[in-house]
Amino acid sequence: MLGAGMPSVVIAAAFGGPEVLSVVEEPAAEPGPGRRASPSAPLSVNPVDYKAYSGAFGTDPRGCRYGPGRRPLGVVTAVGPDAVGPAGPVAVGDEVIAYRAPGAYATELVAPAAALVPKPAALDWAQAAGLMLTGVTAWHPWPRRTCTRVTRS
Repeated sequence: MLGAGMPSVVIAAAFGGPEVLSVVEEPAAEPGPGRRASPSAPLSVNPVDYKAYSGAFGTDPRGCRYGPGRRPLGVVTAVGPDAVGPAGPVAVGDEVIAYRAPGAYATELVAPAAALVPKPAALDWAQAAGLMLTGVTAWHPWPRRTCTRVTRS
């Protein structure tokens, strides 16, 4: 049974299926420069997490003890100096969603402020949880494409 006081974190300590996932306690980290802390809200389930802990991307032992979850959501509870995200300064009380902030399957997370954007006020947490996965999936092909002019004859 997990005790009170330390954040709970999901880790994959080996490669395999869901049976390799476990919940452990880890000391809370303090946000340093350009970082923020927040309790996690609902999370999206990203196929890349399963692929990472299943070994689909390789089984290098250095990849073990993987913390799944890359798209956290939450309310900022602390900020380090110079915590500025793409939409501007990040402050305590901000409702945020993040892109590329690993280890999000946790009760608390310290993440780079540069990965945070404001949660749209019109969305509840469950709706906002899917934004980054679906939005980023749609966006990924664009930087690698070249523009082509299409004309009709």
